[in-house]
Amino acid sequence: MKKTVCELFAGVGGFRCGLNNIRTAEDYGKEEKWDTVWFSQWEPAEKSTQYAHDCYVYRFGTRLDNNGEDTTNYNIEDVDKTTLPDFNLLVGGFPCQDYSVASSLATSKGLEGKKGILWWSIRETLEAKKPPFVLLENVDRLLKSPAKQRGRDFGVILACFRDEGYTVEWRVINAAEYGYQQRRRRTFIFAYKNNTKYADRILNTIRYVDALEEEGKKECMENAVLKEGFFAETFPVNKAESAKMKIKELPVEVGEVSETFQCALSEISKNDAKIHVQIDEKYVNVIGSESKLRLYTATIFKGIYKPKNNENKHILLNKTVLSADKLKKLIRKINHLLKDKYKVQQDDEIWVSGDAASYIVNFKNKITVCKATYVADKFHVFKLMKDAFGIIPKSEDFTDEFIKSTAAKIDEIKDDILKKTVKKLFVVHPDSLKHYNDPTYLGCSQEGMNSHIYAARFAKLGNKFKMKTIIKLALIKEAEISNSKIRIVTNYTPQEENYLTPREYCEIGTYYINLNEYHEETRKMFHKIMYGV
Repeated sequence: MKKTVCELFAGVGGFRCGLNNIRTAEDYGKEEKWDTVWFSQWEPAEKSTQYAHDCYVYRFGTRLDNNGEDTTNYNIEDVDKTTLPDFNLLVGGFPCQDYSVASSLATSKGLEGKKGILWWSIRETLEAKKPPFVLLENVDRLLKSPAKQRGRDFGVILACFRDEGYTVEWRVINAAEYGYQQRRRRTFIFAYKNNTKYADRILNTIRYVDALEEEGKKECMENAVLKEGFFAETFPVNKAESAKMKIKELPVEVGEVSETFQCALSEISKNDAKIHVQIDEKYVNVIGSESKLRLYTATIFKGIYKPKNNENKHILLNKTVLSADKLKKLIRKINHLLKDKYKVQQDDEIWVSGDAASYIVNFKNKITVCKATYVADKFHVFKLMKDAFGIIPKSEDFTDEFIKSTAAKIDEIKDDILKKTVKKLFVVHPDSLKHYNDPTYLGCSQEGMNSHIYAARFAKLGNKFKMKTIIKLALIKEAEISNSKIRIVTNYTPQEENYLTPREYCEIGTYYINLNEYHEETRKMFHKIMYGV
C-alpha cells in the first residue's frame, strides 16, 4: 500500500512530523516517509494573516487539488472534498475549543459549537474519498460532551464511522505517562475500513464471525481493544478486578442519566457522608477608597478524592463555591444552598471549618437548616502552637488532657495577640480541637481555595476595582468553579420570596440573571470572563 496521507486542521504540521519520525527498515534514509498529497489549515479568527499555514508551507511546501488549485488555506467547510487527491490515511486534530477544559463542561458546545461542527467536514471527506485508514486526535472531554447528555457527541462520531463502513478503536492517552513534562490527556481515534486486509487480519486473530452469539461477539471485540488491536501493544489497558467494580443501575432515559448520575467514589474518599462548610475572607483593593472590600468566601463540599498517582493532592467532591460582600448575605446563601442543593434535614450534622476569627468560630450558630459543629482549621492551629510554644503537634495529640495542659500554659506566651487567640481556642472553644481524628472530618483548605480562585482572578485583571465589579467577578468565578449554569431571563422571582432577595437568588445554584437588575454590561462581563470573548 502506498503511504499517502491527507492532513486536516494541520496547524504547523504536527501529524506530518510524527509520521515522518516513524522508524522502519523500509523507510530508512527517507526524509518524507509518508507522501502528504493535500493538507488544510485555515484559522477563521485571522483576517489578514495565517501564521500556522504560512509556517507549514515554509517548512513543507504546498499541495494542489485535482483541479490544479491551492485550496490548502480555504475554509474546510467550503472545500469540495471530491477534488482532493486520493490518499490511504486521513489524519487530523479537529478543533477542540468546544470540548476544552478552558470552559466548563456545562458551557461547552461540543458538536453544536462553532469549532465542534467541523467534525462534519471530516465526515464529508470520509464520504467523498473513502480512505482505508483514519487517525484523529482531540481532548479527553470529547468522550463526555455535552453535559446534559454525556457521551452523545462521541456516540455521533462512532455512528458516522459505522455508517461509512469503518471499525473504530480509541484510547485516552496521557503524555505524562510516557516521559513528557505535561499532563496532557488526549483522545486518539483509529478507524479502518471493514473491507481492508487489516480488518480481515484483526477479525481472524480474534476469531470473530457473524454466527457468534451476542456475548461471544462482545468477548471478541474486547480482545481486539485490549489485546490485538491498534493501540493494544503500545498503550496497554489493565483490566480491573471484577471484585473491585461496582455496578450502578441507571435510569432508562439518557437525558435523565446525565442530569442525575453521580459517582460516589466511596472507596477513595475518607467519608462523603458529611457535608463540610469552610469559610475565610479575601481583601480586595477598591477604586477611590483607602479601605479594602472584605469579600467573604465559602466552599461547600461532600467527600474528597486522592488520586493514586498523587495522594498528597486532595480533590473536593460535590463542590460549590460561594462569596458575598456582607456576612449576612453569605449566611443566607449557605443556608439556602444546604437546603436546596444538598437536601439537608434539620437533624443532619455538618462540619464548619476555618481559622479563629470570631465570625467563623460562631458561624455554626448561623446554620439554621441543620446541626453544625465548628472545627478550627488544623493548619492555623498547628502554626499557632509553633509560634506560641515552639512545638509542632500531631492530630493524635489533641486529647482532652493535651488541650487542658496547653490551656494551663497560656500565661507563658509573651505576645498578647498570640495569647488572645490561644485562649479563644483552648479555653473558650476547646471542643473545636477535638475532631481532628474523626474519620468523617476531612480538613479545611479555604485559604488555599482563595489563593487559587479569587486572588488569581483579581491579580490577573488589575490591582484596583469598583465595588460592583468585585462582586460581579466573584459571582462569575463562583459559577465557573462550581460548574453552575448561567441563564439570562427577562424576569425571575425566586420560589421563596421571603427567604432570599431576588438579587441574592441570582447568585446561587443555577445562575439566573434578572434583567431588571443585571443589564448588558454584566452580560458582556460574563462572556468575557467565562468564554474569553
